[in-house]
Amino acid sequence: MKKKWAVMIVIILLIVGLCVFESIYIQNSFTYLYGELVKFEEKISEDENNIGSEENVAIIKDLHSSWQRRSDNLKMIVWHTGMKEVEINLSRIQSYVITNNFEEAIVELNALKDFCLHYKDDFIITIENIL
Repeated sequence: MKKKWAVMIVIILLIVGLCVFESIYIQNSFTYLYGELVKFEEKISEDENNIGSEENVAIIKDLHSSWQRRSDNLKMIVWHTGMKEVEINLSRIQSYVITNNFEEAIVELNALKDFCLHYKDDFIITIENIL
């Protein structure tokens, strides 16, 4: 009887541990993306008329590719629709930067930053998320 309880406790602890790890990974990923978006917004706000510079295009392309690497892991544990929305917004931002459209780039940046904050909150460690 003691072995059964020990096995059950180990399984419960394993499930809780994996849920905590999953939540921390998701939180860190969206915090990373949010931080990078804030830095990029500051960078393009320095010269609103010339956001299509090679440097800015390279920054957003690097951010997009680094996020794609992270999203490959995230797609295993979160809803694909959320990951798809992030990909679409990043692509739009990249397009607006390439075409030197500051207003639309800022709109998309703000939408994606807001999405990151709200999506991240969906995966806070709670009893509901563990169960």
